[in-house]
Amino acid sequence: MSEENKTPEDSETHEKGKKRLKIVVGGPWLAIGVAIGVAVGVATDNLALWLALGVAIGAAMTATQKKKG
Repeated sequence: MSEENKTPEDSETHEKGKKRLKIVVGGPWLAIGVAIGVAVGVATDNLALWLALGVAIGAAMTATQKKKG
């Protein structure tokens, strides 16, 4: 594939040479984070806070996972 036909997904770097951070929002970590957030939120009667924290924790765990392959 020639250089001019490459899409951003075809390479690990963009035009300035910096690595791209590809985050997939979703997956099992996001669901686990939401589930834990809801459980703690219901138990502490502060669902809004813990649901948001659960989403943040799940997204952070998804972002920190190494790419397989």
